[in-house]
Amino acid sequence: MKKKFLLFAAAILAAASVTANENSVTPSEKFFIEEEKPQVIKAVYCCDDASRPVQLCNMETSLKAVCIDGKWQEAVSMYKFPSAGCYEVSFLLKDHSRLPDYAFALCNNLYKIELPDSLTTIGESAFSGCVSLSDVCLNGKIDSVGENAFGGCLFSSFVIPSGVKTLEAWTFYECKALSTLALPSSLEEVSWTAFSRCPMLTEIIYSGTKENWQRITEYPTDNHITVHCSDGDILQ
Repeated sequence: MKKKFLLFAAAILAAASVTANENSVTPSEKFFIEEEKPQVIKAVYCCDDASRPVQLCNMETSLKAVCIDGKWQEAVSMYKFPSAGCYEVSFLLKDHSRLPDYAFALCNNLYKIELPDSLTTIGESAFSGCVSLSDVCLNGKIDSVGENAFGGCLFSSFVIPSGVKTLEAWTFYECKALSTLALPSSLEEVSWTAFSRCPMLTEIIYSGTKENWQRITEYPTDNHITVHCSDGDILQ
């Protein structure tokens, strides 16, 4: 009888230990564990006034979740940081291959963004109006950049990665600080409005030939631009 009681007690303790281990996993960890190969967007937001909430993303998009201070939660559009300064924030994508339209549009405090390896498409107006965005890291196999994707951003230089086939209308519309742009030979079409109202843009570094450049684009510009091709220069 004593032996049976000891065995029964040991079984209860073992079950309690399993329950305790399960409960030791925080809701944040459970949320993340459920994701198979999560595709994470890494962002940095900088705020001068801690009393005002910062717009993190557009709630109408397919961003699934946000990680703030190491805790995953459902995506929130606005967030109030505890003090002035710069903070790292991460996002999960529902569609691993596409950054949705308007994902970070008008996020004035967005300073830096790093996109995941799985991404192939940047949606329409994804970063339009991000006036503080100065550092963009495009990973993965991006082949499409949507209309007005970076309209109104104030970075001074930008590199479109190899593999991109089309620059849609207004891609860099009113990027008033943009002076140098690097473009790959993979481009098959460049809209004539892609660089509209970029008064500082004077140089485009294109990895293809002069013949290819003249074939893929025909557009008037607001200023004189020198296109440095692999076999010489073109003055637009």
